[in-house]
Amino acid sequence: MRPIRNASSSGGSKPIITDPAYGSSLIQVRDKLAETLQVLRSLGLIDASGVLTLPPRDTSALSLLTYRVLNNVDYSYYQGSYTMLRLNDGDLTNGMMAEGVSTSKVFIKIAFDVPCFPNRLQLWNGQFNGGFHAINSLKLYSGLVNSDADPPLFQGSGIAYQSGATEFNLSGIEFTSRLDSATLVVSTGGSSASIREIRVLGQGA
Repeated sequence: MRPIRNASSSGGSKPIITDPAYGSSLIQVRDKLAETLQVLRSLGLIDASGVLTLPPRDTSALSLLTYRVLNNVDYSYYQGSYTMLRLNDGDLTNGMMAEGVSTSKVFIKIAFDVPCFPNRLQLWNGQFNGGFHAINSLKLYSGLVNSDADPPLFQGSGIAYQSGATEFNLSGIEFTSRLDSATLVVSTGGSSASIREIRVLGQGA
C-alpha cells in the first residue's frame, strides 16, 4: 500500500491521502481509514470527540466562471432567438425568453469550463424592458438533473424583478468536491420565463 505522508517540520510538505489500492482486503481498507484519520487529526480537523470540522473556503479572490448551456433545445423561445445561449453572453439588453413551459419550471443545465467551487450567483431577472415573465424562485443542484424533488444545494424564493442584479451567496454550501456541471431550476408560476443574464463567481481549478 502507498503510505500517507505527514508534513515534516523541515520540508513543510502537505500531508497526502491516497486511495486504497485496487483489490485491497477489508483489513487493508481499515488500516487506510486509520491512517486517514491520523492525518486529519494532525491537521486539527478532527477534535478529541471525533467531530470533523472543515475549514471555510477562502472567498477573498473570486473570478467569473465560464460555462456552457447543455439543454438549449429542450424549450421553445420567443421569436426563436431569445434562447438559453444568451444567459452568459455579457449582454443585458437581451436574454432567455422561454415560452410554453408546461410545468412552470425551466431546467437550465450547465457545464463549467473548469471544475470549480461556485460562491456567488448573479441573476438579472425579467426582460430589459421590465419584469415581464420574471422568475420568482430558483434551485441549484450539483450535476445534471431532470427533477427538483430532491433537496437542492441552494434554494432562493420570493425573487422579485429589479433593474440590476440579484445576488445569491453560495458560500454556506459544503461542497464535497468541485463542480463540473450544475442544474438551475427556475420557476415563474406561469408558462413563460425571462432572464437577461446569469453569472457565476467562484474559484476554479
